[in-house]
Amino acid sequence: ENVELDAASYESMTRELYKVGVAADKYIVTVTGASTDTDWVDDESSKNSHGCGVIFKIGKSIVFVVTPYSVVKGADDIFVEFADGSSVSGKLKGYDEQTGLCVVCVKVDDMSDSTMNEIDDANLSKNINFGRGTSVVAVGAPACVNNSVVAGFVTSTENEISISDRNLKYFMTDIVSDGAGFCLLVNTSGDVLGIATDGVLENTGYLSVVYASQLYNLIDTIKEGKSVPYIGVRLTSVTEAMAELYDLPEGVYVKNVDDDSPAFEAGIQIGDVITAIDNTEIKDADDYTLYLESCEPKQNIPITLMRMGADRSYSQIDVPLVTD
Repeated sequence: ENVELDAASYESMTRELYKVGVAADKYIVTVTGASTDTDWVDDESSKNSHGCGVIFKIGKSIVFVVTPYSVVKGADDIFVEFADGSSVSGKLKGYDEQTGLCVVCVKVDDMSDSTMNEIDDANLSKNINFGRGTSVVAVGAPACVNNSVVAGFVTSTENEISISDRNLKYFMTDIVSDGAGFCLLVNTSGDVLGIATDGVLENTGYLSVVYASQLYNLIDTIKEGKSVPYIGVRLTSVTEAMAELYDLPEGVYVKNVDDDSPAFEAGIQIGDVITAIDNTEIKDADDYTLYLESCEPKQNIPITLMRMGADRSYSQIDVPLVTD
């Protein structure tokens, strides 16, 4: 059913959407990475890098904040400013270079009771079943200004990009963006549907974000102080249609191998199809990523793969590999 909106109704609807964005201030923070440089004549100069962050989890003794790693990389000191304007010293807990995300922790004991009453953690939604036309609000720094708010609509949902060791599903909007500001996309209920990653997605002039559900386990791993294991392959799932059309084994097809990576050192090649890791069957890229997230750096994991020979038939190869 078509509904006609006059100017007053449209303005009222827009104000309601912006109220959703304003409510997000409780979990939006400003992160500052401060460092001191010394030039060739021993003169010191301070350098500060500012960026937006989101409160991922409020624990009993620690508040965990997600922010782009580029904001705090190499910083001597880290500060987190909350919604009430108070600033507290933070510490880098861990980071992931592939997605450009990191987790900064702040001690609850360093925060006032009034600040704790003003903040909340973001609800990262696991929902990916929303379609084009869904109303969304970009919060954080979508306009490259912290605590800015921009409303729009989802324009595309069936998108995927391959980075080292994981494929990320993402959706696009009609919100104009140069891709420079870290932000979140929330629905009208205030649930976080997507997270903008630092330099992962190509800048098309419109805001695109990775589904929050795709990043939750990764962020949780970093939050626990665990390093994200690395093998160094870019993959695509071998679908039933692909297997039939190209006569491929079921598993994940290796599209690329990072130079000097554990995969490169182990001899994994473009065109190989990974079918199992440590005797655990790998049917698609999600299986691969989930298994890798359960591993530790420097862990021995035998990989079973199928490789095409000169006669164009596939034979099984077992490859010993140590994660980085």
